[in-house]
Amino acid sequence: MIILRSVVALLAFGMTAGQAPTCDVADAVPSLPFRVLEDTQLVSPTAQAGADVCGIVPAGNVQGHWFSYTAQEDGCLDAEVIGLSASDAMTPPLDPILSVYTGTCSALMCTAMTDDISLQNLNSLVELQATAGTTYYFLVTGFVGESAGPFSFTIAVSCVVSRC
Repeated sequence: MIILRSVVALLAFGMTAGQAPTCDVADAVPSLPFRVLEDTQLVSPTAQAGADVCGIVPAGNVQGHWFSYTAQEDGCLDAEVIGLSASDAMTPPLDPILSVYTGTCSALMCTAMTDDISLQNLNSLVELQATAGTTYYFLVTGFVGESAGPFSFTIAVSCVVSRC
């Protein structure tokens, strides 16, 4: 499978006061490679727990889904979100944003964020240099918190180490 690569925004901001963490209810990724189909419309709105400091998603409650993965070894990871069409043909596919955090749920640090892979590809892809023993929290939301819907979330070990 050919995957287009995007420039990933790397940021190092902490959470601001008053933000309620929700990564403590993240779905744990048991092993890699991992792939799951989910729908942001099927979960309650989630407090952003620092997503606004990644630069795109506003603070507040929007539809989103949390995942967590603790790296078993040092290496490169690719995390990708593909927006899928809703069951009704009238709703456009989810325009996903993928934000990645480290730290604890009460003190998250934005590690990476991506919106669109390209102008023609609205899916999101993060290439991440993982450190063994570090837990990474992945938040999938829709663009500007307005779009919600089904998506595919994949995490895999990257084969090309020189990219990370």
